[in-house]
Amino acid sequence: MKRWHVLLAHGSRDEEWRLPFEQLTSYTQGQLGSAVVRLAFLQLAEPTLERVAEAAVREGARQITVLPLFMAQGRHVTVDIETLVDELASRYLDVEFELRAPIGSDSRLWALLRDLVIENISHEASR
Repeated sequence: MKRWHVLLAHGSRDEEWRLPFEQLTSYTQGQLGSAVVRLAFLQLAEPTLERVAEAAVREGARQITVLPLFMAQGRHVTVDIETLVDELASRYLDVEFELRAPIGSDSRLWALLRDLVIENISHEASR
């Protein structure tokens, strides 16, 4: 069964803002080889999750996993994204949609972030 993995970022009109997310998607695709990994945006940028889902269905995907690249479980995740995924699931009845927890719910991300903040502040304090 063909599965697509969609990394879902917030979105911005600033083209440079997109670059780290595009690099992450490209890196992930390279690491996973035959897996299909795509980037989508919730708002303010293209492609949207709807467009990526349309492409996935056209290409024969039967499973779509959505991984929100969000720091926390806020309104975008608990309302906007959940609603959007539910709407897509009701539109494409032959496709199984899986919405993963936002990447920020992983304690390893927060441990790394904590270390980077401490390192940055310690570096500033030693000047």
